[in-house]
Amino acid sequence: MVEERYEIRGKIGQGGVGAVYKAYDTQLRREVAIKRVLSDELDINNDAATNNLLQEATSLSSVQHPHICTVYDAGLDDEGPFVVMELIKGKTLDEMVERGTLTYEDFREVAIQSQEAMIAAQELKLVHRDLKPSNVMVSWLPSGRFQIKLVDFGLAKFSPKPSLQTIDHGDSVFGSIFFMAPEQFERVELDQRTDMYSLGAMFYFTLAGVYPFNGETAPQVMAAHLQNTVTPLSEVRPDLPQWLCNWVMWHIQRDVGHRPASAQDALERFLADESAAAQGMATTQPVMNVAPPILTAANLTPNTLSGATAPQPILSPNGRLSPATSPIAIQPAGGATQLVNTVQPQHNTVQPQHNQYAQNQLGQPQVVQNQLRNPQSHVNQAANDNKRNVIIVSTLLALAIIGFCIAIFGANRNKERDESYSKLIQGIEQKYNANESLPISKLELDYIHDTLIDPNVSANQKNGGYYALSIAESKDSSFSPSFETANFATSENNKVSDRVRSELFRTIAINPNKSLEAQTVLLNHAKNNPSGKDAINIVKMMRDTADYSDLNSLLHIFDNADEPALRAVCEITITAMIHRSIIKRSISNELNTRYNKVSADKQLKIAYLKILGSTGQKNSLSTLLKALKDDDLSIKLAASRGLAEFPTLEPFNAMLAEFTAEKSESNNKRLRSDIFKLLGSVENISTADKINHWFQLAIKAPTIYSQQTVVAKIGVYKEAWAKETLNKIITSRSFDTEVINLATKKLKEIK
Repeated sequence: MVEERYEIRGKIGQGGVGAVYKAYDTQLRREVAIKRVLSDELDINNDAATNNLLQEATSLSSVQHPHICTVYDAGLDDEGPFVVMELIKGKTLDEMVERGTLTYEDFREVAIQSQEAMIAAQELKLVHRDLKPSNVMVSWLPSGRFQIKLVDFGLAKFSPKPSLQTIDHGDSVFGSIFFMAPEQFERVELDQRTDMYSLGAMFYFTLAGVYPFNGETAPQVMAAHLQNTVTPLSEVRPDLPQWLCNWVMWHIQRDVGHRPASAQDALERFLADESAAAQGMATTQPVMNVAPPILTAANLTPNTLSGATAPQPILSPNGRLSPATSPIAIQPAGGATQLVNTVQPQHNTVQPQHNQYAQNQLGQPQVVQNQLRNPQSHVNQAANDNKRNVIIVSTLLALAIIGFCIAIFGANRNKERDESYSKLIQGIEQKYNANESLPISKLELDYIHDTLIDPNVSANQKNGGYYALSIAESKDSSFSPSFETANFATSENNKVSDRVRSELFRTIAINPNKSLEAQTVLLNHAKNNPSGKDAINIVKMMRDTADYSDLNSLLHIFDNADEPALRAVCEITITAMIHRSIIKRSISNELNTRYNKVSADKQLKIAYLKILGSTGQKNSLSTLLKALKDDDLSIKLAASRGLAEFPTLEPFNAMLAEFTAEKSESNNKRLRSDIFKLLGSVENISTADKINHWFQLAIKAPTIYSQQTVVAKIGVYKEAWAKETLNKIITSRSFDTEVINLATKKLKEIK
């Protein structure tokens, strides 16, 4: 069918879920893009699966919006299903960010256009589920103004109800791990707030030049998402307005209920806050359920703009600024020329009052100029901004402490408490400035606990109390503040709310004076309540401190977890504990014993396989190699993931054999990724061994696409051994021309 109407004119690219080709529609006489869907989930002989995919692709054609890639057609031929789409000529957003982070003016365009696109999609109950910079195309209109389009809705689902994350073989999830929402790792129901999180992570990346949630390995990135470990955007880009930083951070809240409910809400808040800031009015900041930052002397100084974060305007192909963001000079009363943005985009999909916000901004040029400065002025003002931000942060903490003190005094007014708390507040201020521990008495600790559960004390006022607990130590060594706080947090006292309990867990986790007894109290609480947020938060907290003495308790929670999220954080914590431990043999013995006992529970068996490899012991290797030969694909892939954690190259040959024999592209991808991880994480490999292993991986890859993926991965390393390996591939007669061409390209990039 494709050949009858469409002339294929070359491959544009290929990914894990499909290949995209440039083509010409001979009937309508226009260039198009054709995507071939590649998925082991789809059997073209399975009419139901094929019809569902085609129906979904056809439904996308109903999405007509200037900022969404249009789907023209969908069909099925001898090669399988295909989708015909609009051909967009331009660059992806991540390619634009490579030359520098976005200026305020350009980001404004990207934010508004992408939110408008999502408003249109959300009206049709469409959840994209794979929003990321590489799925956002930047093209230029004849006027020179840039336009963005969201592409690749191939993973989206139409449903009036929240949909479950698609899970492929091996419990892997589709999408880019750096931009995926926490609930996508937890395999729970997804809705449009999942897209808002991914959109926020993408916004952060375009402004910061780094991923908001990062790590050296996939589990570390997943843990960062699950634990909401992120540096506030205002610290990375102190030149940006605070309201804008808060707006971006609002999108990437861990709790879905504290994100924008929809793109409509997000866009309204953006325009309202921008207008308010332009007129010198207070902005309406979103309510964010995030842990208040623990401020220390080490993290008070904001980052200055470096080459990696310095903003650069988006230029059209002719090197000119887009008219939408080109600044023009305005002469203010003071006589100095300022550069301001005076061209506003059209908002076709939002309510009329949105345009009123833009009109208000246009009507206040003297104020707007202070918010929309020229990118160069951002850099020139960085030093002054740093000083101002330090003062602001210090003032905020001081206000929190003062508010905390006032709240306590107002709640219980007596001479003894006044005198005690006067000293305590002075101590907090002194220790804050010196970044030291805070000695407190048992009476003072009780006062803090009482204040934190007082419903009349605001969250901001309580911040000083949380800060005090995070640096507290006993004045006379007669008690442990962290132990007492752990008992208080886990008591049957129904006055301790979930919010306060979570904060108390956090203060214990980061207190350098915390006791082992405090951890034991919390771990026992999690054992007795192996469900809900408490157990998840406690296990997360112990990631960096758990040792062999905690293994049985952690495994008890692991075995009895009734939520995927809890089992996932147990896996992360246990793996981290294994890496730190010097008694890996005992841990390996315990894990193998438990693995053999849970043979009837397939999901638990899979979970154990994933962590066995971290031990690096012979008995674990034997268990994993046996599971690698299992007829059950999910067991095989779990074993492969476990072997990827092994500290030596012993599993390589067995993993390579399974990889070579696997013909399904999806399964082949999982096995290939695990080998990548093994080769990339094992230390002390000789240059000769690296060349040999990577060359073997390339030459034995079962498909040309798989060989190309290996070559591309080699090119990432940009080291001497990588150059030699690519040279060996180029001079070998065993590879297809496409593979050799790619190797040649990667070699040039390295040089």
